[in-house]
Amino acid sequence: MQIIAHRGTPRHHPENTLAGFAQALADGADAIELDVRRTADGVVVVHHDAASPGSPPIDTLPATALLHSIPTLAAVLALVDGRATVYVEVKQPGIEADVVGVLAGAATPAAVHAFDHRVATRVTALSPDTPTGVLMSSYVIDPVAVLRAAGARDWWQEWPMIDATLVTSIHGAGGRVIAWTVNDPQVAARLAALGVDGICTDVPGVLTQSFRAEHARTTVRVSEFATVHELAAILKLPASQIVSDALKHLNLLVTVNQRLDFDQIELIAGVFGFTVIR
Repeated sequence: MQIIAHRGTPRHHPENTLAGFAQALADGADAIELDVRRTADGVVVVHHDAASPGSPPIDTLPATALLHSIPTLAAVLALVDGRATVYVEVKQPGIEADVVGVLAGAATPAAVHAFDHRVATRVTALSPDTPTGVLMSSYVIDPVAVLRAAGARDWWQEWPMIDATLVTSIHGAGGRVIAWTVNDPQVAARLAALGVDGICTDVPGVLTQSFRAEHARTTVRVSEFATVHELAAILKLPASQIVSDALKHLNLLVTVNQRLDFDQIELIAGVFGFTVIR
């Protein structure tokens, strides 16, 4: 499961700034979430609102006229430099091609999401390999139909609307559930137990420390051999997270159905703070 820094670390730095993103990385965030708009001269910049206080709309100004605290998307990707995933929320219609163009030139893994679900379909048409997501603030009757209509991978759900049925449905469709915006460690723990794939938070340092402390207290018993699926059930983690974190932290390439020996199990479990015994 990913801890996703919502606009960086807004409790400590102004949101959507390089300082806030740098702090999120230092706090151990697995990913960063940010908002993008486009300037009049076609530069993709990181900002939530259509304009800064007291200034004209961003889309009417050249990039050079913006406040120095507003970074470009390219600058954020360079700062992250592959150390985390960057989730890009598109706030302005019609800028998908510009966003995809910036992402294509970066080494940092990224995905695109929006409340406007048409953004997902447009990004997929431009860049089929770029993961997309849909933002939700309501509980829809048929989430799988919505996910498939947008051709998206990630279901960004406002956290009070998340339950086991939703998680099971989205996972059954091959999708991922990301909860937003969660700042209470107890709420985060309940969502993790439901199997969400990511938690977007204003306090990445707090949640990272909370999960590390919880996992550090956990010892589990395993067999001499286990598949990734079996290990995921034992650790109560998504199998997809075990696969991705084994590669990220151990440079170990595994598949969900792969049979692991005890040494591999011990290494992978250690990434999540578990101690394993036979």
